[in-house]
Amino acid sequence: MVIGKSARHKVFKDVNHTKYVYYTSNSTAWMTGIASKEFLSYFDRQMATCGINDALLIMDNAPSHDVSVLRLKHTKVVLFPANVTSILQPLDKGNYTLL
Repeated sequence: MVIGKSARHKVFKDVNHTKYVYYTSNSTAWMTGIASKEFLSYFDRQMATCGINDALLIMDNAPSHDVSVLRLKHTKVVLFPANVTSILQPLDKGNYTLL
C-alpha cells in the first residue's frame, strides 16, 4: 500500500500501477481508518481471487488499524502488542544507517 497526496501520483503516470500496488491518497498522505479499512477489504478480496483462504497479515497497532468492525473472510489480522513496533520493526527506531 502506498499513500500519497495526489489522486494520481506522477510516478504512476505511464504505468498501470493497480497491477502491482494499492495506491490511495489524502491531504496528509497518512494512514487513516478509512484507508486502512479499504485496503484490508481489498486485500481480503485479492486473497479470495488467488484462492487463498487463510492469509495472515501482521500490522502494528496504530489507531488507524482498527479491524474490529471488518468481517474478513480470507484474512486474519494480528496486531503487534503496544510499544513493540520499534523492536519488531528496527527501521522505525529512527536511528539507523543505510549502507
